[in-house]
Amino acid sequence: MDVELSLLGLVVHGPTILRAWSCLDTVPRNNAARIVTIFLVLAGISIFAYIGLLVVEAIARGVVGGLWAERRRRRAIDALHDHYIICGFGRVGQRVAEEFRQVAAGTEEELRALEQLFAPRETLGR
Repeated sequence: MDVELSLLGLVVHGPTILRAWSCLDTVPRNNAARIVTIFLVLAGISIFAYIGLLVVEAIARGVVGGLWAERRRRRAIDALHDHYIICGFGRVGQRVAEEFRQVAAGTEEELRALEQLFAPRETLGR
């Protein structure tokens, strides 16, 4: 509540306070000072625009990238026909996969992929 009141006070009384500080409201008196002022204004605008660009890019990359990934995933799932998905490849998952392997009938590529799945693997620490 105090923060809101102080922000409101700053908005209402800020211009009056700034007018009292005449050093902040100066006009450049020669060409060199005008060039420096123009450079500082352009640098400030450029920095603000760059930060805005970074924010927009981060938002777009997260949203659009996520949408593209979801679309690719959806297409891959829609392209599957007569497939089963085994969630988890622990003891039970391996047993279920073994049952499917015994009744497997498919293209050679599918059978090779299935054989690769059951190929002995090296484990760390053994």
